[in-house]
Amino acid sequence: MATKLYYVLPSDMAKELNYDSLEDISYDYVRKSVDGSLAIVEYKGNISVRGGTYLTHEQAAALMITPEWTLDDGQL
Repeated sequence: MATKLYYVLPSDMAKELNYDSLEDISYDYVRKSVDGSLAIVEYKGNISVRGGTYLTHEQAAALMITPEWTLDDGQL
């Protein structure tokens, strides 16, 4: 099984991605930070985007439980 990789980038850049190469079907389904400034996408194959950070599945999971990515009441 291949290791899942994720990419964190500004939300405005995530809107412009080609979702054919991503696991998410559209920007509407992408996980966004609480303030909406960042998005995290899971990708399949190669992706070439500047202005973001690549993460492993473990790193992405740890990031998404921080206050910046989870509402106070625990909602995603």
